[in-house]
Amino acid sequence: MGEQQFECLGVLGARGVAVAAMACDITSRKAVDALLAEVERGGRSLAGVIHGAMVLQDGLIANIDAAALDTVIRPKVIGAEHLDAATRARTLDYFVMFSSATTFIGNPGQGAYVAAKCGVEVLAEVARMELEGTGVRAGVVRPGQTLTGMGMNLDPHDTEAMLNDWIKHGLARHGNFLAPEHIAQAVAAMVTMPRGAHMRAVEVEAEGAVPRVGGLAG
Repeated sequence: MGEQQFECLGVLGARGVAVAAMACDITSRKAVDALLAEVERGGRSLAGVIHGAMVLQDGLIANIDAAALDTVIRPKVIGAEHLDAATRARTLDYFVMFSSATTFIGNPGQGAYVAAKCGVEVLAEVARMELEGTGVRAGVVRPGQTLTGMGMNLDPHDTEAMLNDWIKHGLARHGNFLAPEHIAQAVAAMVTMPRGAHMRAVEVEAEGAVPRVGGLAG
């Protein structure tokens, strides 16, 4: 966790929210089981899972080797598999995974990332079918271009170059990015949907410049 994440935990704590940051190798089933046992220690119950673990290692497909692909795939896909398997015997309210708005069309320079997100989409669909009627809301959030500072190893120059490449290929129409709070609101919308309805997927995109209206004509 970085300074920004610790600052966020401090804000939540000041609002009376009990927060515990626990490290876990999400690619290890044994580590996931140990984490869940720690969370539930003292009679606490797990309400749900929001799986956002990721590693970005961008590059063109021609330059991606097996090790680089594995680095991206394991936390996102294998991690989701472990969390799903480890919580199936529990009564959850929700199981939310993160995909991407560009999963189905690809993204220049992010071949490994898109492959991992495709894996997440498959896992989410399987979970939705298998958990249908159990009360567990399994779904995906598909954010557009986002800057969170988590899992990113790109400097501002590389980020700008990549965004310009997206614009050139029609994958982005402007230079605006989603912020963490936008993603949080999308997740909240999914997990707080009143019973009787199930929001299977939420797609959220950064909004372009909105012209200000000076006043109303009388």
